[in-house]
Amino acid sequence: MVSDLGSPATDTRPFKYRVIPYLVATSDMLTMLGSGMTIRFFALFFKNAAHMSPSAVQAVFVVVPLGISVCAMGAQRLAARLGRCGVVILCRIAGVSLLVAMTVIDPTKNKVTLLVVYIARSWLMNCHSGLTKSLVNDFVLKRHRGFWNSLESINAFSWCGSAMLGGFLVRMYTYETTFLITAALQGLSIVPIFVLLRIVPAEVEGGVAAPAAEEDSD
Repeated sequence: MVSDLGSPATDTRPFKYRVIPYLVATSDMLTMLGSGMTIRFFALFFKNAAHMSPSAVQAVFVVVPLGISVCAMGAQRLAARLGRCGVVILCRIAGVSLLVAMTVIDPTKNKVTLLVVYIARSWLMNCHSGLTKSLVNDFVLKRHRGFWNSLESINAFSWCGSAMLGGFLVRMYTYETTFLITAALQGLSIVPIFVLLRIVPAEVEGGVAAPAAEEDSD
């Protein structure tokens, strides 16, 4: 049942372990809200502001998912040295910084620079999703994993809702203003992960995190 998630009656682990999935979910929700406001409008931004052809825009969106796959493998390896939380924080700080940089780059005079920054930003902001998901799975009881994994569909719904707000902001203000609001939300999403740095055991030691979510034997 959802009502007993993390309650003392069903989960006798220390509170710091029980709060981990809530922190990760909050962080992911903020990230998705920010992404939803802009991701549908990048193509229009490149077409209208950078005056790119439709075929060139589509070529960019072909490169992005390929790079995300490669970066995800790199993030997994880096997590063995820095820990999952450390990698997530680094990727998000860099990704947010690059999104802010997009707002000051002249899209007509520095088109190549703009595209490089956008592609790098997309890789960094999307390559660590497997790390946050594994954090949740490691620190929730097995019988509750289905519930926490189902929250991804709620995040997807919030993504669609924020897209409507993004469209309103683009029409009322500018693409760059919307990008800055997205950067603010995604920057805020880093705060819960910073909290996790003091909670999640050092993973370079090996085999520390998983036992925290073991079920009590009946």
